[in-house]
Amino acid sequence: MAGNIAQAKDTYSDILTINPKYPEVLVRLGALYLNEPDYVKSEECFLNTIKLDKYLLEAHLALSRIYLILNNPESCVMSCDELLRCLDLPRDITINSVSDLSKLYINIGDALKTQQKELLANVSFEIAALLDPDPRKTLNQKTQIST
Repeated sequence: MAGNIAQAKDTYSDILTINPKYPEVLVRLGALYLNEPDYVKSEECFLNTIKLDKYLLEAHLALSRIYLILNNPESCVMSCDELLRCLDLPRDITINSVSDLSKLYINIGDALKTQQKELLANVSFEIAALLDPDPRKTLNQKTQIST
C-alpha cells in the first residue's frame, strides 16, 4: 500500500511539473500529504488549488483541519469564513469560543448535507468534533441547529 501511495505522489508531482494549474491533481496530492501527515506540503497544494478558484470547499475544509492540527486558530477561522462565503451562509457572527467555531462547522456540515455532499459534510462534522470533542455536546448542538 505504501508503494502505491508513493507511486501516486510521484505521478501527481510529474503531472504538476507539466501542468502546475491542474486543480484535481492538487487536491488529490494535498489529500495524500494530509494523510501522511506532511502538513506543509498539503497546505501548499490546497492553497494553490484555491488560487485556481477550484474545489474551494474541499480545499478550505482541508486547510481548516491542517490549521487546527498546527494550532493556528486564526487561519482556521479564516478558512471557516471562506466556507461560509462559498455556501452563502451568514458570516456576520462573533466567535467568542472554540465551541462557537465548532457550531459554525456543524452549520457548514448541515449545508453540505442539504446539497447532498455527504463526504464533505462528514469532514466538516469531524472538524467540529476536533474543536469541541465532547460528542454529546456536539450532537446536542447539531440537533439544536437542525431544528
